[in-house]
Amino acid sequence: MARDKLSLQEQIDNSDPSNYLNGRIKDNTGAGGGTPVNERVYGDIHQFFAKLMNLAGLGFTGLPENEINGYQYIESLRNLATKNDLSYNLSKDGSVLTLPIRLSTVADNEIIRAKATFDKGSETSIRGTLDNSDNKTVTYLGNFKQDEYVRIINLSSSVLIIREVDAFNLGTVIDELFYLKAATQAQENTGTLNTVATTPLRNKTTFTKRVIGDDSDDYLANTNRNGLLSSAFWDIIDGIGTPALRNRGSFELGSIGAISPNTNFVSFGQIDARASETSGRAVKVEITFANAMSNSNFRLDIGLEALGSLDLANDILPVPFKKIQSGQGTILNKAEIFLEETSSTSNQDLKIHVDVIQL
Repeated sequence: MARDKLSLQEQIDNSDPSNYLNGRIKDNTGAGGGTPVNERVYGDIHQFFAKLMNLAGLGFTGLPENEINGYQYIESLRNLATKNDLSYNLSKDGSVLTLPIRLSTVADNEIIRAKATFDKGSETSIRGTLDNSDNKTVTYLGNFKQDEYVRIINLSSSVLIIREVDAFNLGTVIDELFYLKAATQAQENTGTLNTVATTPLRNKTTFTKRVIGDDSDDYLANTNRNGLLSSAFWDIIDGIGTPALRNRGSFELGSIGAISPNTNFVSFGQIDARASETSGRAVKVEITFANAMSNSNFRLDIGLEALGSLDLANDILPVPFKKIQSGQGTILNKAEIFLEETSSTSNQDLKIHVDVIQL
């Protein structure tokens, strides 16, 4: 354990302990009352510097410390406390890696940073050039190249060298390891590369250009090729079949001439039918739609189904329809049809099918 100079008591000046930790050396006035010059006072100081030199792996030159001879104590202090704040050059001598340090003094698991002066090859050992220590086995994480930085970890029986990735070599590492980089917008638009990756925004931008933008002519379907659906083709598809069918239903009646006013017919589906007016062999039927139409541009498609004799069912004039009007225009959930039989003796026995189509 180190010895404390404060234990000298009267031989130490302890009048200002806040500025002089554990006391200040005291002059000897000749009466023997000052700090003695002996091993007890100075032995630990010399041992400190001796251990510092030993840890740095330096041998004493025997020369005074000065500008001409150099400062071994400063060198040993830098080697011990600050060497990993420096970046060294990692070189090679034949098949052996070299590092300008005293490798034998590097502690286990200590990390050193270096810049490679060559592309990694098949080197399997390393040595420090300042002490020419025995070569140590090397293992690697990553194949570094010249001017790239590496981390060197000293292990108990080997040295591990790890390739560092930074702004200088990021592109090279990505290319070597086949990581995909984001495509530029131009590359995304062209769509010919298989070595870059798409991103959501650039993909959306390109898709928009191909569907409704400048490039859409090359991707929309036409009569000569498959492709994305154009607005013109959509209009065609939209008009196929009965896409604007709003209401479909039916109602039943017997002999047209025998119907009484205000008769509610048996109705099905999305319509409701009643006899609003009768006259001789004719009846006017008011039809109410479950779903109101968007505007007055609609029509009724009417089909007659014989529930009894087909010959008797045919005894009827063509069936017209009319949109019901009010003071403000067409009522959008009602219409009338006119049924008239050709013979008063006929019992038509019909089911009237009605489709209400928005045009």
